[in-house]
Amino acid sequence: MSGGSFEPAYPIVCRFEDLRPEQLPGYEAHRLRKGGELSHVDPARSHLNRPLLGEVGWVNRALDEIDEMKVANFESELDGLRRRRRKKELQARILEGPRDPWRPSKHGPMREVILTANREWFDGDIDAFLGDPVNQRVDEFQACAISWLKFHFGADVIHARADLDETAYHIHAVIMPRAVVPVIHKGKTTGERRMLQPSVHPMIRDYEMAQTNVGAWFSSVGLVRGERRKEAWRQAVLVGETPEPKVQHKRCSTWRKEQDMARVKASEKNATKAGELERREAALGDREAHADAVMSVVEAVAQGDLDLGDSDTEYDLRTSEAVQPPESVAGKAAKRTLHIFHTAYTEMRRDARRQEREKLEQVFAGAFAGLRKALESIRLAEQHLPKPLRSVVTAMRETADKALNRAGKDVGRESYAETRTGSWGASTGRSKPDREGD
Repeated sequence: MSGGSFEPAYPIVCRFEDLRPEQLPGYEAHRLRKGGELSHVDPARSHLNRPLLGEVGWVNRALDEIDEMKVANFESELDGLRRRRRKKELQARILEGPRDPWRPSKHGPMREVILTANREWFDGDIDAFLGDPVNQRVDEFQACAISWLKFHFGADVIHARADLDETAYHIHAVIMPRAVVPVIHKGKTTGERRMLQPSVHPMIRDYEMAQTNVGAWFSSVGLVRGERRKEAWRQAVLVGETPEPKVQHKRCSTWRKEQDMARVKASEKNATKAGELERREAALGDREAHADAVMSVVEAVAQGDLDLGDSDTEYDLRTSEAVQPPESVAGKAAKRTLHIFHTAYTEMRRDARRQEREKLEQVFAGAFAGLRKALESIRLAEQHLPKPLRSVVTAMRETADKALNRAGKDVGRESYAETRTGSWGASTGRSKPDREGD
């Protein structure tokens, strides 16, 4: 029975969906639950679905009728061309063949009508609540829908059914809008064509009219007209206000696909975030481990527990008993840190050696200069000595001069080697090892 005044006002829902003849077989397969998207369907209740209008085999009947319309229109057009003796046009049309009996449109030549209301309204039936197996509101809604469809669309309602295996009770109807259109040539009617023309029905031609009409029709069962969004939109525009965005109606299947896709994307996004969080936590753990390893090496060096050694010839770090070997301190981070300390320590030791050698070279240079002056003074004094004594002094001076030259060359070579190879060439005679192999 209809709801009382204490109930909220539930609107009647009436939607028109585009439909093309080639979609009818798939439409019928979905009606029989043999195809299409069925995730929203309760198979245990599908046997409750029932046909309301139309005959068995309505799809084939509709497609056959459309083919008959195509052929009849084709023959009528050819007869008109023959009567007007348009031979070239006649030959061209014969080659072209029959045309679809509707004007090309993105909406298609047929319509599906969906009638329903909020599930809460159907569930609010008192008799069903008290245990009556028959829901009076469903029966009243169904009777009202059938009468509305027949009154406004007549024989063009080629199919109607009630679905009870989804969330809310609802009715699907298929409208095949037949029309006879005159053929006019040079202001004269020369024939007629059978067409599919949705605008022939006022309820399809004017959406607002349809909403008002169906609201008044279903008021007898306690339902009301839906919200007047279009009128509110027009009024907002007239007074210069920003209107609410227009509602874009979607097919239920399209809406469900979008919801499923949104859930999949949300799940993928959450999985991606979780994976990224795990990677960041792992990277943070690695950085913390590396920092701990570096700090352990730094503390060992600062406390004197790590002996960097005094060898420049190979990368060999010795540790005291208080510190573990580098391989077990903390892996790569510890080894890199130890390498840095070793390199700095080695360079510092080399700098000290270079400074010591430079000082020695200055001392040697001063000594060599003094000896040179002394030998030069002896050479000048030789000229005043008797000849026998002069030869002896000259021989001694030349011997000393040669010894001084050899000493200077040896010091120069060693200094040169030191500048080229550091302490490596001077102490070992080997080439300095590659830094990367250290």
